[in-house]
Amino acid sequence: VAIEGGGTNMLDGQNLGVTPDRTQISNENQSYWIFANRQSHWNRCVKLSVTRREDGMAYVHVDSAFRYHNASWVIGDDAFDAQLAHEMWTKRHSAYSVALSADNSGYGIHSLMWKFDDSTAIAFDRVETSQAGILPHYAITNLGAFIAFTRDVRKLILI
Repeated sequence: VAIEGGGTNMLDGQNLGVTPDRTQISNENQSYWIFANRQSHWNRCVKLSVTRREDGMAYVHVDSAFRYHNASWVIGDDAFDAQLAHEMWTKRHSAYSVALSADNSGYGIHSLMWKFDDSTAIAFDRVETSQAGILPHYAITNLGAFIAFTRDVRKLILI
């Protein structure tokens, strides 16, 4: 998994990955994601969104953070997908503060990698098919950090 968890409360643990957030409906201007990190029976999660402005610039930002306790988790049980992320959100233990830097308490993300899903590209947007990049610093909560130029943020895949 390329994305890294951060903040003083998310230093250790196993990164489970990032998956689409099914609690929200994505469209060409806004897509939603959940990143999860597991330590022992606690799953630490960060909700992210990617927003496209009118000029086509896409920005990633942190919306919120929460934690989920799974008492039945066993070592090696690291499957993580949109369905499990949805269950974590609906059965969450509590909200948590968002970390915007390494020394902030709470949960945050940094070193986010993204790519453009060219499987849905059509002739007029082929210029977008080779886009990929990395956001090395922490994702923030306001407008966010620029990651891409696109017509449809549903074609951006966070990895």
